[in-house]
Amino acid sequence: MKFQSVEASDYLDNKGESFVDDSNLGSTSSLPIEPHQVASVDQLLHSRSALENLKLLAQSWERALYTIGGAINFQKSFWFLFHWRWKNGVAKLVSLPDTLTLQLTEGNNLTSPVTVPQKSVHDTYRTLGVYLSQSGKVEKPPSKCWKKKQRTTR
Repeated sequence: MKFQSVEASDYLDNKGESFVDDSNLGSTSSLPIEPHQVASVDQLLHSRSALENLKLLAQSWERALYTIGGAINFQKSFWFLFHWRWKNGVAKLVSLPDTLTLQLTEGNNLTSPVTVPQKSVHDTYRTLGVYLSQSGKVEKPPSKCWKKKQRTTR
């Protein structure tokens, strides 16, 4: 993901992080940013560009892992993309259009891409015992620990 300062003098370029078997990759749009581009069609173009960049990055990651004997389990993988709708100068995080999908090849199968599951930025998911939501609004069902605590405190 490439983030640039407002005055364009500094930028941060980060492709992702990995720890043991847990990896996070990220990408942004490579289209030029124009201040007047806030229409829905412009936002969709930027979302498509970011997704295409993520596809290239993720496919490179899969090929590198396969080369050294590893693999990505696409059924345990997912992707999300921040997609904004602007109204009166205010950005609102919205769900992606259904037309955006991420398909990657895996292992020896280079002719039949696999669709990687997509999560909405509004979804809450569990990873390593922690509930997360990219929108910042975590809504999770009561956990087993919480139910157990309620039973023991009665």
